[in-house]
Amino acid sequence: MSFHQVIYTLQILLKIIISLSLPDPTLNKCIYVSQFKIEELELISCEKILKNGGTFPLLIEAFNEIGESDYYVMKAFKKKSVDENYSVFKEIFLSELAPDFNLAAPEYGVTLINNNDLIEIHDEAQKVVNSVDYVNQLDTGYKFCSYYLSGMTTMNPELITKGKLSQYDIENIYAFDQVFFNSDRGGMRDKPNLMIDDDNIIIIDHEQSLPFINSFEQNKNVNYFNYFKGFNSPKHIFYNQVKKLAKENDGKLFDEFIDNLRTINIKKFNDLFNELDRFGIAYGNKDDIFAYLYWAKENFSKVQNLLLEKLK
Repeated sequence: MSFHQVIYTLQILLKIIISLSLPDPTLNKCIYVSQFKIEELELISCEKILKNGGTFPLLIEAFNEIGESDYYVMKAFKKKSVDENYSVFKEIFLSELAPDFNLAAPEYGVTLINNNDLIEIHDEAQKVVNSVDYVNQLDTGYKFCSYYLSGMTTMNPELITKGKLSQYDIENIYAFDQVFFNSDRGGMRDKPNLMIDDDNIIIIDHEQSLPFINSFEQNKNVNYFNYFKGFNSPKHIFYNQVKKLAKENDGKLFDEFIDNLRTINIKKFNDLFNELDRFGIAYGNKDDIFAYLYWAKENFSKVQNLLLEKLK
């Protein structure tokens, strides 16, 4: 076989491997392979404020960078949330982490708008007492926008059978939320933050993750092991179901997740931070974020034991 034939054969094999990892065609707006290219959207119109969400998410229509128009859910965080909690960063970062653990998150972009343009739509929705005061509290930087999943519904785990839940690999979602300390899938607000259809499940809303990177938590010596042990796992929306699965799987429930954690390429995320810098999106101390990723990867066996112990 000639050199060119070898190269051609390898290209075919690579295409086959990639095709096997691609989502269902109905999910062509969900990220499965991270490109670390944050897309800037151009706002066309604000349609309405959606019913659910403490941040009053807005349904918007926007052009992407190749001029195609589509609908997105825009989250207009308050300035305090962006400055102290790094909410926009967390939405982006967890969306990009998800594919490394075989989880799907919506495609996303960011857009820059004049906050004063939101006063009228807030007046119409009558969800805040004073629209001008509320809008004045919003961050003026780029806003996170996730693709609007019009064909999917918010998950209600109480209405889904055990067999149906098992097809969604809920143990990976549970482990993902534990390892990245997402307190908003269930939690005090009892929100699922999951979108489903007959065959697929999509994770959304991650601004309540990685609390130890928040500006008011920096410069503290975080013991990741103790932090992990103290995280309120029973509040997770899938805790009871995953606890039952753990008893049935003889310690192997999280093998797939842990293997992905063990092999994750952390260095590649440097490119994502370059993109964040391009848009001026705040993320705090990058070293703290990388330090935790390396700790989790290097201590994958300890993480697995912790995940199982907290289900006993």
